[in-house]
Amino acid sequence: MNAVVKIREHNPVPVVTMIDGRPMTDSRNVAAMFGKRHDNVVRDIRGLLKTEETPSRSLQESFVESSYVDPQNGRTYSSYLMDRDGFSLLAMGFTGARALRWKIDYNSAFKAMEQQIRSRSVGPVAIDVRDQGQLAVIASQLLQLTQEMRERAESAEATVEAQSKELAIAAPKVEAFEAFMATGKWENLRTVCRLLNARQGEFFEWMRRRGYIFVESNWLQPRADLREAKYLIPRKFECEDGKVREQTLVTPAGQTWLAHRWQAYKRSEARKAIEAAVKAEGTLFD
Repeated sequence: MNAVVKIREHNPVPVVTMIDGRPMTDSRNVAAMFGKRHDNVVRDIRGLLKTEETPSRSLQESFVESSYVDPQNGRTYSSYLMDRDGFSLLAMGFTGARALRWKIDYNSAFKAMEQQIRSRSVGPVAIDVRDQGQLAVIASQLLQLTQEMRERAESAEATVEAQSKELAIAAPKVEAFEAFMATGKWENLRTVCRLLNARQGEFFEWMRRRGYIFVESNWLQPRADLREAKYLIPRKFECEDGKVREQTLVTPAGQTWLAHRWQAYKRSEARKAIEAAVKAEGTLFD
């Protein structure tokens, strides 16, 4: 089983989540609550599972191995999900005044979740404000929701910032491109693509989509009006093998013309990306 359970590292609370129809908590949440290293909690759980040469079925069901990805290094580590019985077995070894308080809170959270399961079969869940277990579950769920919304908002803000930087990079002054492109030479399309610092696949797809070039007789041909404007000129040449081939060349005027349009296209794409990111951020709290 590989379930995702949100863990709050600061000011942790008992988190009991419904997984495959069973109330369960996560070893990381238990470690955070009791102030223990997570790898030590995992070690204790594995020690429980090894107390018998062949663990009983109930013990195997109480602890379900899972995994999580550490956001700090991107590596995957083992964790365990556990039901109420599994938690009780594990927590037996935890001592101290605070440990007793957390055991009581966890049991209350499990009890409240189990009550919700039973109540679903008979109608809406009734909330008893005097029931500390129910209040603990509600509080943990609200904290999880708040944390998730904060993470989504931060992600959206980072996306907007990155797209804004991309827009700034994709919108240099056209004059700089004109000065760079005006070499006085005729260049082939691949060279122009490289001069524009464009990805070849994207550049040629954009050229085809705009109708600037098309395939005819297995050769890339420029559009008629671009030939007449002397922007793109087809030329035949003889290769070393004696075969005659055709190639579309871009004149200096055509290079400047393409630079204008390519940069306008990249600015448009960057704006669309930013608008999409802003729209996504705006729907977070809808």
